[in-house]
Amino acid sequence: TKNNIERNLESILLNKMKKNNLTCDYEVITEFGLPLEIILKTIQKVKPFFIIMGAKKTTSFIENLFKNDTINVIEQATCPVIIVPEGVKYKKIHRITFATNYNASDILSIKHLAEQAKPFNIEISVLHISDKELTKNFEQTMLNDFKNKVGKKTSYKNITYNLIEGENIDEIIKKHLTHKNTDLFALSTSLHYGWLSNLIENRITKILQQSKVPVMAYHYKGEKDNLYSN
Repeated sequence: TKNNIERNLESILLNKMKKNNLTCDYEVITEFGLPLEIILKTIQKVKPFFIIMGAKKTTSFIENLFKNDTINVIEQATCPVIIVPEGVKYKKIHRITFATNYNASDILSIKHLAEQAKPFNIEISVLHISDKELTKNFEQTMLNDFKNKVGKKTSYKNITYNLIEGENIDEIIKKHLTHKNTDLFALSTSLHYGWLSNLIENRITKILQQSKVPVMAYHYKGEKDNLYSN
C-alpha cells in the first residue's frame, strides 16, 4: 500500500542519513503512474532547486525506458537534474568539474553553481576540451575571454579554468568522471534545432555509463548560443 511504501522509504532515508551523519528536512511523496508524467507533475507542484535521480546501467528493454525517462526529465525540467549512476556512493563534494563549450548558457550554469558552492568553498573547475582544430593560443584566448565573461556574472573566487587538447573527447571526459579528479561532473545543454535531443541522449547516456561520480545536467531552451561560432 501507499502508506507501507512511504514508511519503507522513510526508514531507508533515515538509516542513510544516520550512517553518513547527515540531517535535512524531507518529505516522502508516493505517486502511482508513468514515471516521467509523475516526475514532471511533481516538479510543477514542488518547484525544487534540484532533481536527484538514480540511473542504472541499461541492460534490458524496461531499463532502456527508464533511461529515456532520465533524458526526457533533463530536457523538460525547469531546474538542474543530478543523476547518480548505479554503484556511486555518497562522498562530500570538494570539487565540481564543469565542462564548457563556450555557450552563453554555460555562464548561467556556472553562476548557479557558484551560488551553491560559495557557502562550502567548493572548487569549480571549468574544463574546455579542444579538438586541435584551432591553435592552442587561440583556444587560450577564447578561454580567457570566457573567464572574463563569467567574472562579470559572479564574484565567486574559487573557480579554476583548464584547457585540455585531444581528439578523443569521450576518453578525456571519461578520465574526469572519477573521484580522483572530481566529486561532481556538470554540463549544460541548450535546445536548439532538431539534432539536440539525439546529442543530449548520446552524450549524457555515455557519460552516465562511464561515470563514477554524480552528474549534474542543466538544460536551457533557446537557440544555439555558442559565444564564438558564426
